[in-house]
Amino acid sequence: MQHRPARSGTHPAAAGERHGASIRFGTKLLELTQDDAGATAVIRDRASREAATVRATYVIGADGGRSFVGQQAGIGMEGETGLGYALNV
Repeated sequence: MQHRPARSGTHPAAAGERHGASIRFGTKLLELTQDDAGATAVIRDRASREAATVRATYVIGADGGRSFVGQQAGIGMEGETGLGYALNV
């Protein structure tokens, strides 16, 4: 799902709910395990610090090249790294 509030006017969480998905913000993945039917994740709410276990058919790791999600899922990176540098001023 791509977040485009200027066009759609719909918050991603609301759009996900319409399609049977629960999209959560402000959480941290603590643990991810997989089986033939999907994945089980232990997450922590950053504000309340409460942990919860959630079950999903799919998991999306959009947390960058050194992805904790990828590590937990056993997905490695291939190819050359350090190809670019950025500086914010």
